[in-house]
Amino acid sequence: MKRALVALAACGAQATPHTATWAVAGDLAGVRAADDTQGGRATCTAAIDDDGAPTLTLFFATGTGAGLHLTLAGFDRAGSYGLGAGARGLAVVYDLADLLACSQGSSRCYGAASGCTVTVDDWDLGEVLPGGRAGVAHGSLACTALENDRHGRVAVSAARFSCRATDWR
Repeated sequence: MKRALVALAACGAQATPHTATWAVAGDLAGVRAADDTQGGRATCTAAIDDDGAPTLTLFFATGTGAGLHLTLAGFDRAGSYGLGAGARGLAVVYDLADLLACSQGSSRCYGAASGCTVTVDDWDLGEVLPGGRAGVAHGSLACTALENDRHGRVAVSAARFSCRATDWR
């Protein structure tokens, strides 16, 4: 047992941190940073959605309850993608909440089905998993206007990510 714990600790110490940073203007003004070594999360997942479309999901969360979540149908590989104008998806940014609170109408959540641009700089997944592949992806995103019916709009800019990437397609 002791050897297994030492091996597990050594494995975690050598792992590359997965991070995301983003700036928010408006009601939630400030810069956020998610780092999986500090209780945060930065993941990128490609899968087939319920409608059969290849979909990218970005999920970034800080250890203190701020997050940025984006789903985008039509994802193929590294490149630039726009949300809206025929590209189905949703972006959500929040503070002091989570996706469940956002689905229940939290006042600290803002969403948009258009106006976002995602650039995946690389999608190199060399690790083979049962039924998929894994690795690290890098990129950026920006959203011009995410809305909250009661509190107006915010914008997300300067978002950069280096995330744990999985592809289940």
